[in-house]
Amino acid sequence: MKGPNLLTRGFLILPVLFSFLVCGKEGEADRRVLRHKSFEIRENPASIPRELPRIFYYFGSKVKRTGVYKSRRYFASPEGVAVFTSKDAPERIEEFYIKAIRKYGWKIIQSHRKPGEILLMTESAGTMRYPRLITVIIRGKGPSTIKIYYRRTNG
Repeated sequence: MKGPNLLTRGFLILPVLFSFLVCGKEGEADRRVLRHKSFEIRENPASIPRELPRIFYYFGSKVKRTGVYKSRRYFASPEGVAVFTSKDAPERIEEFYIKAIRKYGWKIIQSHRKPGEILLMTESAGTMRYPRLITVIIRGKGPSTIKIYYRRTNG
């Protein structure tokens, strides 16, 4: 009897990963880590990923989940996501990010607003060969959810 093929395993892994990211218990003692080859997902992590610049941590928020993908290619940089919650209103959080982005010389390359949702896409400052690209999505009416996606661009 043959075991499950890679495609079948993929169909089983995806729902598990999705449920891990979306569902979860509330509480510091419930920290969980899921690792699989090139990626790692943490629930209620003790810190934010080191690849995420500290200016994108909204003070007073709580880190709920993080995910990091580390390619095995030599020149590839890690990319990932961090999910935070805050009691503050989305407008206050947006104001914080706009000030931080300007203060540190990043530039907003795209923004979008609609009721209950704000998107800011930013690019790192300077003449870096491979600049960083960070997308901030803020949802809610307080408490708010902040999702931050980060990666390096191809130059």
